[in-house]
Amino acid sequence: MAPRGMTRKQKEKNQKKKQNPTRKGGARIPKKTLEKNKHSLRKSLKVPLSKTLAMQKKPARNSLLNELDELDDFDTEYHPEFQPLIDALGEENVLDSIAHDMLGREGMKVISPDGNLSALERRLGSHVPSDFSGVVYKSGHWLGYEPEVVPPRTVYNSYKTNLQQPGTSNFCQSFATFLWARRGDFSFQDSDVNITFVPGEYARNVQKMATLLLAWIRRMSSDSESKAWLRNTFKSDEYNAKLEDLVHTLQRLAADVDYAKEFSEAEE
Repeated sequence: MAPRGMTRKQKEKNQKKKQNPTRKGGARIPKKTLEKNKHSLRKSLKVPLSKTLAMQKKPARNSLLNELDELDDFDTEYHPEFQPLIDALGEENVLDSIAHDMLGREGMKVISPDGNLSALERRLGSHVPSDFSGVVYKSGHWLGYEPEVVPPRTVYNSYKTNLQQPGTSNFCQSFATFLWARRGDFSFQDSDVNITFVPGEYARNVQKMATLLLAWIRRMSSDSESKAWLRNTFKSDEYNAKLEDLVHTLQRLAADVDYAKEFSEAEE
C-alpha cells in the first residue's frame, strides 16, 4: 500500500519498481544485491516485516527505520471526487505552474515520489541539497524548502503552521507550494483572488485554496496555448476525471463548507 498523499501515477510506478527493481540509470539490480536488501525483499515477498526478519535470521532494525517502513502501509481512502483532484495536483509541472504562473515565484524544484532519490533518502531528509529551493515529498507529506544560507534552514510545513490539520491528506502539496512561493506569507492578492489563510481554520483554508486553484485554472485557460497545455496535462489514462470534473470539485469545495470540512479531515 502506498503512503498517504501519493498520486495514482506514483503508486503505479512504485508497483512497477517492486516488480522490476532497477538502479538509477535503469540497470537491473543483481539478484544477490536484491537478496541482501531486507527492505526490497520484504516488499517482493509481501509478508510482514517480523516474518521476513525471522526468515532471514537477522536482528530487527532500529525503531526509527521500522517506523519509516510503516509509512509504506498508508493508503488514503478519499471521497470519490477527491482522489482524482489529489492525483492531478501532485504533478510536478502543475506545482511549478501554480508557483510561477499564479503566485509569481520562479525557480521551484520538486522532489516527488517519482524523483531520483530513494524513498528512505527522502524520508530521512538527509539528502535534500543545501542549495535546494522548492517542494519535497517526504514521509507522506509535502514540505517547502528554502536554500540553507544560515542554519536553521527555513522549511514550510502546513502541519506546523496549522493551516492544515496534522495527519490529514488533502491540499498539502498546494500548501507547500503556496508557502514556498509566498516565502511563508499566508496572504495573496491580485486582480483575480484575495485570500489569507488562518491557522486552525481547516475547512475555510481548504475553501480558500480551492478558490486560488480555480483562479489558476482560469488564468491558464485565458489563451489557447495555455489552455491546450492545461487540458493535455489532465487528459490522461492516469486520471479517471476530466478537467471539467476537477473544476466542479474545486467549485463545490469553495462554496460548500461541509464538503470542505470533509476534505480537510481526510486522512489515511
